[in-house]
Amino acid sequence: MYVRHPDSHFKVKKLEFPEKKIENIHFSNVSFAYTTDHEMVLCEFFSRLYNGKSLDKKLLDVAIIGGGPAGLNAALVLGRARKTVAVIDAGRPRNAVTREVHGFLTRDGISPSEFRRIAKEEISAYPAVSFVADTAVSIVGTNDRFQIETEQGQTFASKKVLFTVGMKDQLLDIPGLAEVYGKSAFVCPYCDGWE
Repeated sequence: MYVRHPDSHFKVKKLEFPEKKIENIHFSNVSFAYTTDHEMVLCEFFSRLYNGKSLDKKLLDVAIIGGGPAGLNAALVLGRARKTVAVIDAGRPRNAVTREVHGFLTRDGISPSEFRRIAKEEISAYPAVSFVADTAVSIVGTNDRFQIETEQGQTFASKKVLFTVGMKDQLLDIPGLAEVYGKSAFVCPYCDGWE
């Protein structure tokens, strides 16, 4: 495993998981990865950026609300700028029923879940970016920061908030529509119209 950051200190432990293969799962200050022989390396990230505190006690540069393409791209750019970022997303994307994404250069025909997996894998190279599997339910601004509270009771403080929540479709009240939605009834002609 290669982990590099000029301001970071690491504690590394080895754990045996012979039957499991877990790849690139990231929490606020803990990362998991696996080696080719299925040993799992637990790498606890203690950066001076976080001062040894958990992410929800540290003032973020940016909290990104929404983990779709716009939020993920913003996280990538901000991570490269060495900004501390939390992407707060519940993992219920609008295009969950879409089989393939089209019209996106270099990724034409990719599944939405694979698109997000690759994006998170690339963003994981930037340790100041974390992913929070949760929903923001309250945001209160003061003179110099925002306080974000989540459905699961986590609290984050951030200098800036970026909303990349996209849209949610409201299905029409047509009998049988829910059963064929994403199979023969489509929301996006650009993703599914050509096929």
